[in-house]
Amino acid sequence: MVIDLEPILGVRVAAELNRRQLANVVLVLPRWPYAQAVLPVDGLVAALVETSPSVGPVDAPTNVVFVVDAVRERPIGRRAVSDRRADNRYRLAASDLPNLATLRGAGIRRLVKIGRA
Repeated sequence: MVIDLEPILGVRVAAELNRRQLANVVLVLPRWPYAQAVLPVDGLVAALVETSPSVGPVDAPTNVVFVVDAVRERPIGRRAVSDRRADNRYRLAASDLPNLATLRGAGIRRLVKIGRA
């Protein structure tokens, strides 16, 4: 499963799936944790810290949930010269997630993506 939603929601959903022993969690969230950044980080860091004690390996290794950041490329519009925020947006590369052959080799036969319509 690929969860491509607002990252706080994605982290919480993935942690709950893991807590229920339904899937292993892989976070693909390279958003820079910087206080003065374009994309906010406080809520994401809080969600990661809050859910971390309940995330661990699961007995069903072929069930994996990848969490990606749906707002990773959010347009920010024209920035004022005085805007000193760091741009912590990013693009996912093909190498950020396993390819189909790797997934099949690990026993994964179906992929479900959950995202915004």
